[in-house]
Amino acid sequence: SDSFDGRAEARILGMAIPNILIGFTLFAVIMFRGKKTYSKKYWKFCLPLSMPLIFHGLSQIILSQADKIMLQKFTTGEIVGIYSFVVTFTHLINVIWLAFNNTWVPFYFDDMKNRNVENIKKKTKNYVFLFTGIVCGFMLVSPEVAKLFVSSEFWGGINLIPIFSVCMYMVFLYSFPVNFQFFYNRSLNIAIGTGLSAVLNIVLNFILIPRFGMYGAAIATLIAYISLFAFHQFIARYIIGRAYHFGYKDYWASMLFVAGNVALAYCLQGYWYARWVIAAGIGIVLVARIVKNKKLF
Repeated sequence: SDSFDGRAEARILGMAIPNILIGFTLFAVIMFRGKKTYSKKYWKFCLPLSMPLIFHGLSQIILSQADKIMLQKFTTGEIVGIYSFVVTFTHLINVIWLAFNNTWVPFYFDDMKNRNVENIKKKTKNYVFLFTGIVCGFMLVSPEVAKLFVSSEFWGGINLIPIFSVCMYMVFLYSFPVNFQFFYNRSLNIAIGTGLSAVLNIVLNFILIPRFGMYGAAIATLIAYISLFAFHQFIARYIIGRAYHFGYKDYWASMLFVAGNVALAYCLQGYWYARWVIAAGIGIVLVARIVKNKKLF
């Protein structure tokens, strides 16, 4: 309807205008202070690094939005609404990861610069242990927490929360090979890996959504995010041409633990107290480890 189109345009403009104004303002300030608009040295360094990241960003948008768009085509607005709520709710894990990643990267790059591989492995072990516990605890308590935010009409999508929790966990795991690629300025490889996952996601959505609805979209997204990690792990280990310090075997224990908690989340759906006790136990172990180490990583 016309009113709907108006609301959509208002939403787009409301997001775009502040970003454009702030962006141009910062650009003008930087140009004024720098008093120089062109440096061959910096342009030669920045353009090959940044241009592929545009396609990396577009591929990430496709990964996060293609399922909703295709659900709208093959199903109903009601299903899209339920599905979108679950995606938004589990995105909290991604917010936590972004905060951790912003803290992690400076330490990681310093250790890479100093070739302190043993320190990297030690910190990574602590980091993976911490984030694995957070994801597992989240999926165990999330059904009851999610019900606090929405009416019963949306509760049908709560079964998808463990699946999307694993998707967010794959994003966490893929950050290790991606940060390795960033360190060596291999942004083109990053764009290729993410682009392949985006294409796979679209193909799987076309196959699975008409047959299984929002569950098909969730499975397609899960497979795409697993491939995202696998592609970037392969690139870091075999394409970059540098000694990458992590193999697939370094992640098996944590991935199996997450898979076990997914099974618990589904098997104990009707036993909220059991799930919450397990989640509390995970939380106690995490806090005790942090207190013992006196640091997150």
